Amino acid sequence: MGRRTRQEDDRYRRVREIETLDPATDHQRIVDLFRQDFGSLLAIQMITGNMITFAAPTMSKVHEVAREVERNTEKRSIDTALFHHVVHQHGFGPGPSRVAGKKVNEMHRRYDIVQEDFIAVAADNTLTPVRIADRFGWRKVTDKEREAFRIQQSKEARLFGSHKPLPDSLAEVEEFYEKYLDEKVYYYPYNEQVAKAFLAWMPDLMPPVIGRVIVWLLVAQVDPRQLRACGLKLPGKARTALSNAMMKRMGSKPLPDPQPGEEHPLEGLAKRVYPNGWDVHSLGPDKYHANPHAGRPPIAADSSTADS
Repeated sequence: MGRRTRQEDDRYRRVREIETLDPATDHQRIVDLFRQDFGSLLAIQMITGNMITFAAPTMSKVHEVAREVERNTEKRSIDTALFHHVVHQHGFGPGPSRVAGKKVNEMHRRYDIVQEDFIAVAADNTLTPVRIADRFGWRKVTDKEREAFRIQQSKEARLFGSHKPLPDSLAEVEEFYEKYLDEKVYYYPYNEQVAKAFLAWMPDLMPPVIGRVIVWLLVAQVDPRQLRACGLKLPGKARTALSNAMMKRMGSKPLPDPQPGEEHPLEGLAKRVYPNGWDVHSLGPDKYHANPHAGRPPIAADSSTADS
C-alpha cells in the first residue's frame, strides 16, 4: 500500500484525536468530531429523528393531542433541533442545557408519555448516525465513536425526561431497538397525517425545485417498518439505488474545520422562526398557546381533545 499524502493524512486527524479519548469522560468531544467527519450525511437525522416519533402510535397519539406539528410544523421541528443543539454545544453541566432539559420536561409532563418511547428515540439517535456512516461514510466508524453516542444519547434521554438510561452496551441497544420496531411500530391513521405534514414541509429547507427530489431520496433510507406504519410507499429498486448513490456522494469526504466566527448551520434555520434571535427560553409552544396547562394532570395519549 502506497504512502498517504499530507492532505490525505490530514483527513484522519479527527479520528486520531478520537483514539486518544475515553468515551466515558470525553463522549461529547468524540461525538462532535464524528459529526465533523460525517456531517454531510447526518442531515438525514432531521428526517429519521422525527419519523420514529410519527411511526409508533404511542408517540403519534401524543402528537395528535398536542397538534404542534400540524399547527406550526416549522417551529416545532426547528425548536426540537435547537433543544438538541443547546445540549451538543454546552454539554450536561449547569447552564443552558439544564434550562433546556427543564423546559422539555415541562412540555413532556403535559402528556401521558410511555417511558419506553424515550428509550426508543435515544436508541434511534444512537444507531442511525453510526449505521449511516458505516454504510456511506468515507472511513470506518470506530468502537469509541459507537460507545460515545450510546453514552451521550443516554444522558440526553435522562435530561429530557427518561426515567432510565439506555442499555449498557450497543448490542443491547440494537436488540431493544429492533424489538421496538417489530412490536411497537404499526399503522395508525394519525401516523400518516403527521408524517405527511412534516415531509411536505422539509423541501422548504432545501434549494427550490430539487428540494422535493432530495427529500424523496432521503426518505428511501428510512426503515421500511416506519414507512409502512406511516402509510408511505416503500422505495423501489431504482429509487433505492439513486438514494444510495446520493448518500455515498454526500459521505465521500469530511466537513472542513469551522472557521472562527462562522455561523452554525442551525442558526440559519433558527432565523426562519426567530428573525430577531433566540435563546433557550424562546423555544417551545408557550408563545403560541395562551394556556400552558400549568398545574394540570398529564393529558392521556388516547385523548381526542387537542391541546388548546
